[in-house]
Amino acid sequence: MSQRTRTANVFAWDNQGGVSRHIAILLGMLRDAGYAASVRGIPIRGRGARHLAALRSRLPRRPTVDLNLFVESIVPGALSSARTNVLIPMQEWFAPVDFSLLPLLDLVVCHSQHATDIFSGHGVPVRCLGFTSDDRRSDTAPDRRGRILHVAGRSHYKGSTAVLAAWAKHPEWPDLTIVHREGLLPVVALKNVEQKIGQLDDRELQRLQNEAWLHLQPSEAEGFGHCLCEGLSTGGVVLTMDAPPMNELVRAERGVLVPWDHQAPMNAGQRFFPAASVLERVVDEVLRVGPGGYEPMMRAAREWYEANDRRVHADFVSLFRGL
Repeated sequence: MSQRTRTANVFAWDNQGGVSRHIAILLGMLRDAGYAASVRGIPIRGRGARHLAALRSRLPRRPTVDLNLFVESIVPGALSSARTNVLIPMQEWFAPVDFSLLPLLDLVVCHSQHATDIFSGHGVPVRCLGFTSDDRRSDTAPDRRGRILHVAGRSHYKGSTAVLAAWAKHPEWPDLTIVHREGLLPVVALKNVEQKIGQLDDRELQRLQNEAWLHLQPSEAEGFGHCLCEGLSTGGVVLTMDAPPMNELVRAERGVLVPWDHQAPMNAGQRFFPAASVLERVVDEVLRVGPGGYEPMMRAAREWYEANDRRVHADFVSLFRGL
């Protein structure tokens, strides 16, 4: 007798960016675990409405699905609709007031030890499974030794202002390509900066990622870090902040880390900022070495991506099957 297909609702904000990539990967894992899954939006409500929904959620469950999977935020009014409720939090977007909702869940699954530390001790089991990104490597990519890439996308938290300011001070540095949505950064007239503005075709973005030997991503905050993991998947040199959770993905043996100078709260997480002089120094050192000096690191990046991708997929499928 064949096993019954289980049902799941994935509550997430389809932002046409990193979260959208996250949803697609989770849907594939759920499918491989035997679920038929639907994506639901996250309604925006005030604190009073969330409190009332939380009180109602304490009523006996009348499940219409087997699993609710909440990505980033909890939807209290949906808790009674599933046999099992699981949160995958992104600490930089998780409102501290919602920690009181955690005991209503069955499980919290974290993508980093940093997140695990934040969400542990709140009356709900917590597991750290890490995560993965799409494999962006292309076997048909041209010579990758000429491009330096910074992908800001739609986010204000990728360190883009600091990157642009550093390049403005160094006209002798090689050409930099910056990908960002309209209005995120000023349009600059710098001979060594090319701006790709607007929603880029995914094939074009993949081409740029594979051409780049240096992926310049000094993120101030990440829930997981798809821009980092995708860079590692191409076998490029990924530069990011030496702060959590970025330095859990990018370690010294497979990337370049920039020390942080100061930090600021961001919901349940933190933002980390480099000193301008330190960022300039680290970038200058990397440029002086050049791609030829980083070949062992580039191989290590690709090897880590392949091993991590296999493990994460197996662990998540196993988790979903066991719920």
